[in-house]
Amino acid sequence: MEGYLVDREKEKCYGCEACVQICPKDALVMKEDDEGFRYPLLDKERCIECNLCRQVCPYENMPKRYSSNKYTFGGYIKDEQIKFESTSGGAFSAIVDTFCDENYVIFGAESKGLLVWHSYITDKKDLAKFRKSKYSQSKMGNSYQQAKDFLNSGKKVLFSGT
Repeated sequence: MEGYLVDREKEKCYGCEACVQICPKDALVMKEDDEGFRYPLLDKERCIECNLCRQVCPYENMPKRYSSNKYTFGGYIKDEQIKFESTSGGAFSAIVDTFCDENYVIFGAESKGLLVWHSYITDKKDLAKFRKSKYSQSKMGNSYQQAKDFLNSGKKVLFSGT
């Protein structure tokens, strides 16, 4: 058994909040450290040891084959205006334009100043609010549950973020 909830080593947590959202007893909350990064904090009295948090943890469930064979891909959008508005080449906009039709719900990180949070859009024309680099953790809110609900209702979901 390894992972952040066991030994509290920060490199074993991506800050994705999946464990917080899956917990049926609200035994996990995100707390900021001295540098402003958020990590899960476990209330052992509320925990029923169902291990759902460990089952959704991307760190604990990363396939071993990815630990040694690493690949890097790059890309950018050809539309110069969108590339300029996007800071990082507009790759996310290109992916949305290529793959997303009217049956898609698109999740991304939106920001105002230093605040970053996840939200969704159902129309590609609203994509601009997800553009620009964010360089900080996004508050996930209930976005994973929302994405699951959309998938269960027959929608396709594209999920991206910081």
